[in-house]
Amino acid sequence: MKQGYFGWPQVPGYRHRLGLVAALLILILFWSTGSRAAPLDSAANVSAAYGLRQLRASYSGPAIQVRRSSDNALLAIGFDGTGSLDTTALLAFVGSGNGFVATWYDQSGFARNMVQASAALQPFIVMSGSVVRIGGRPAIYASAGTQMAANPASWLVSGNGDRALNAVLTPKSQTVFAVWSGVHSNNSAFGVDLSSFQLYAPYTYGGGDTVSASVAANTTGIVTAIMASGTSSGFLNGAARSTNSTAISTDPTFGLGIGTRPDGIQVDGWYSEIIYFGAAISASGRKSIEQNQGSWFGVTVSAGSQSVSISSAYTTTVVTNGVETINSKALPGATLANSLTVSNLQDSPDQNSIVINLVLPANLDLFVGNLANGAPFAFADGAPGCGFTISFTALSSTTDDVDFLDANDAAITPVADADGFSALVRKLRFRPKGQLGANFGTAPSCTITYRARIR
Repeated sequence: MKQGYFGWPQVPGYRHRLGLVAALLILILFWSTGSRAAPLDSAANVSAAYGLRQLRASYSGPAIQVRRSSDNALLAIGFDGTGSLDTTALLAFVGSGNGFVATWYDQSGFARNMVQASAALQPFIVMSGSVVRIGGRPAIYASAGTQMAANPASWLVSGNGDRALNAVLTPKSQTVFAVWSGVHSNNSAFGVDLSSFQLYAPYTYGGGDTVSASVAANTTGIVTAIMASGTSSGFLNGAARSTNSTAISTDPTFGLGIGTRPDGIQVDGWYSEIIYFGAAISASGRKSIEQNQGSWFGVTVSAGSQSVSISSAYTTTVVTNGVETINSKALPGATLANSLTVSNLQDSPDQNSIVINLVLPANLDLFVGNLANGAPFAFADGAPGCGFTISFTALSSTTDDVDFLDANDAAITPVADADGFSALVRKLRFRPKGQLGANFGTAPSCTITYRARIR
């Protein structure tokens, strides 16, 4: 379809009234203090993901498999209604003893679980009847000698290929605390490492190691290591800390793991969340995850050059004009199908912070009947989708996500004429619920479609 003035679509036979066919105003409110959605809802190239909360809203499996000390029985523990680890079920199972993590389930959908079959090497999740917590959030405590790994791991990026690793870690007292992958020989591993409370992000076990910042004991840090086009970069709590161009030749032997490294170096500290990407992630994608983690774990994250860039595309087609059946023109009395596609080109705004106002020109009447699923509009996600939903209950509802406004911006209950149209509605206001996803390489998008009649 050809484009008319201001990028609006041309409607055949109606060019002289283009400015009256559709008008659009999008009001964006971002970086508020509201809660944030699951961090990976719009993420791409996730190879493995481990957490003690739901990392994807669509994930329905358990978080961890726990062994209790009283009789060595095993139980898979999932999430409560808020997406957090179900600590009620956890304590009911473990009782007053200790609980150990035998399996940390992968939430990526690939079932690349971290496991430890040996009871003596399993890290803690419950100690003496109390859930292990850091900053009020459940965490896995790996004391010296404990270890978990996803292995074999042929899916790990090998050689000097692009990848990324993100982790939420809290070191305790020993010299090394790491998330590792690959064989530990010169320039063959890839991970994040806290050694003598110096952050190596990434560490490559050899000449490519990059010391990037000091890290305090018993302080939670959000660490991201990225290898892209031969250059590795490290970030701590959102701030860039280091870059290095030393080539590495990672061998996936020994897999992806936590706790004692394959070279025998011991660890001591807490693991909260780990995400491995099979490709480098964009700046927008990295910041989206780090901001989400900062909000959840109570860590101050540098915003850097954060920005939300919303792109919109609006199309109009003639459904019918009551006269023509082919190439129908936008004549008075014609019904138009109007679609707005919203895409996010950069960073992710806070949850529930988007407002979309669709302003109807004076010559259009809004269809307020059933267009889709009982609502006068249709909502469809792109690939990837926006990450939010729009609820509709009734034209008179004051609690759903849609408002109908008159010429004075007052909320009204539309009254339909015999054909299902209302002349009083001058604006549709949508208040989507959820978090508009960040651009991980392909912009998340969604489309709202409604109908109107030309007077």
